[in-house]
Amino acid sequence: MGPARNRRRLNWPVPIARRGRGSAEVDTRVLPTGRNLFPTDVEALPTKAAWQVGQELCDNLLKKYLEDENRFPESVGINLWSIDAFKSDGEIFCQILYLMGMRPVWADSGKVTKIEPIPLSELRLVDGTADITGSRPRPRVDVVIQTSGILRDMVPHFADLADEAAVLASRLDEPHDLNFIKKHTDEQLESLKSELDSRYTENQMARMASYRIFSSPPGTYEIGVGLALDASAWEDEKDLTETYVNWGGHAYGSSRNKDFDRINGEAAQKLYAARLKTIDVTYMRQASPEYDILDCGCYGPTSTVSFSATPWCLPLWPPSSISGTRWCGKSSLTTAFLKFWPLTVPRLLRPYLANMQSSRCTGPELPPWLTALRIASLPGLSAVCLPPAFQTSGRMR
Repeated sequence: MGPARNRRRLNWPVPIARRGRGSAEVDTRVLPTGRNLFPTDVEALPTKAAWQVGQELCDNLLKKYLEDENRFPESVGINLWSIDAFKSDGEIFCQILYLMGMRPVWADSGKVTKIEPIPLSELRLVDGTADITGSRPRPRVDVVIQTSGILRDMVPHFADLADEAAVLASRLDEPHDLNFIKKHTDEQLESLKSELDSRYTENQMARMASYRIFSSPPGTYEIGVGLALDASAWEDEKDLTETYVNWGGHAYGSSRNKDFDRINGEAAQKLYAARLKTIDVTYMRQASPEYDILDCGCYGPTSTVSFSATPWCLPLWPPSSISGTRWCGKSSLTTAFLKFWPLTVPRLLRPYLANMQSSRCTGPELPPWLTALRIASLPGLSAVCLPPAFQTSGRMR
């Protein structure tokens, strides 16, 4: 019986291999499920479709900030998770590149081979209120990126390409008022020269001034804040901020740029704090309609503390934006932006939550899934809505 059964198993048809990653919203090839799945070729990311969406996300963020502050932001702090690659083909990554005024270059194979600058004459924000073209010129915006450990290890070329973009932008011969990346890099370099004197070469200091990609130490996948919350190993918000900077202040960079060596988790907490000082707005995007801040506790230890880390470097709290995606017909996306100050999050989150709820239910009554989450104390929501003094990683205390 045994050998016959094994022969039947060996002769059984093998399920066809198909990609198993991604959301059906952006890639219908993941359907139907139940097949022999493999993840994806990350080197083929970002896709050209993701580049189109990333440009739109960038424009939406700049429009919102311009509307509120009557100027362009000089620096944006963005959390970049691996789910951006596996669920949305790198849309947030493309948003980062377009904020910097850079664009990916694809080979015939569909893989991104390099980054190139977009000429300033082509960098325009379409808002319908400026000149006869309905657009206005915009600068290259600096971006400080906090990546997850999973993205750092599973999609390493995202960090490499972002570092290439930042270094390339800092070397362009452009005025500081049109290239904030160059402005902040030059300012940081002058500060390092006066502080470090002759202990480092100019090339080493230039490399340190170019750091834009930060994450946890190599081999770790936590930002430290979640552990501190679970263990109640903190007294006030400054303790969580210190944990966030100490754990997340490790720099990463590629060797794709001439004269610069690869950086793999170099401890750079002081430089990270310096980068946080330049941030005008922090940003987090919900990369998939399959989950949100109500049922994902990851936002608390990462997003909220990153939003609140910069006040200890700045005299005022920086505004923050949350962008959500939801089903809307075919492959179209609706983004919901929310500027808030941490101490008034519950009140100002209402428009975002209303938009999110409308994507999950069609009637005015509270859906069963949300009722169940309310009974469970909404751990994800509590982690995001409350200031750190009232946060735990689970139930509110």
